[in-house]
Amino acid sequence: MSDQIVVLGPSVIELDRSDRTTPVEAVFTLKNTTSTDAAILGAQSNCSCSGVELDRKTLGPGETMAVRLRVTSFDSQSPRYSQGVVVRTSLGDVPLEVRGRLPETRHVLHRPTVLALYWSRDRAEWADNAREVVLRVPAHCGTPAERIDGQTDLPGVELAVEETANGDADVREFRVRILTRAGVACRPPAEPSLTIRTGCDPVVIPVKLFER
Repeated sequence: MSDQIVVLGPSVIELDRSDRTTPVEAVFTLKNTTSTDAAILGAQSNCSCSGVELDRKTLGPGETMAVRLRVTSFDSQSPRYSQGVVVRTSLGDVPLEVRGRLPETRHVLHRPTVLALYWSRDRAEWADNAREVVLRVPAHCGTPAERIDGQTDLPGVELAVEETANGDADVREFRVRILTRAGVACRPPAEPSLTIRTGCDPVVIPVKLFER
C-alpha cells in the first residue's frame, strides 16, 4: 500500500442500492504527494462484474486524478455487495472499494437447471430414478422444510425434502430428492416440468425424458 499516492476522501465508499439491475459507479480521487512523477501502471479487479477507468497515465508532483469504479452486476441472493480494485503505480499500490446494501430478493437458485429422468416409451412406465435438486432460498423467506413442496404433471414421482447446513446466514439450502419406481405408469405431457414452492419465488424445472 502506497503512502506516497494518497486517496483524498474515503478509500471505501458505501453506496446502498434500491435494485439489483442498475450499475453503480464510485469516483475516487488520488493525489501524488511526492516531488517525482508517478507512472499509473493499471488497475486490478477480482471480478469481471466490475470495470475501472483511469484518467491519467502519469501523475505529476501534487497532481490529482480520478478513478471510476463501476459495478455492473450483483449477486442474486446476497443482501450486500462489495467490490475492490487495486490501482498499480510506480510509487506503490492503492486499494479502493465500493460496497453497500442490496434490496431483499425472492430469487431462488437451483441445480440442476434441467431434470433428466429415464422411462420406457413402449410400456409407458417409469424406470428407476433417484435424482436430487439443490435449492438455495433467501433466509428471510423463512420457509421450513416441511412446507416446501413440489408439483409435477408427471404421475408416479415421489418427493422428499430436507434442509442442509451451508454456513451462510443469508441463504438456506434444501435438498429435494426425486424418486420414480420401475413399472409405475407414466404418460408424460409434451413439455413436462417440476414446480417447487419455497415461500419465495417458485422454482420451475424442465424435465427431459430419456429412453431406457
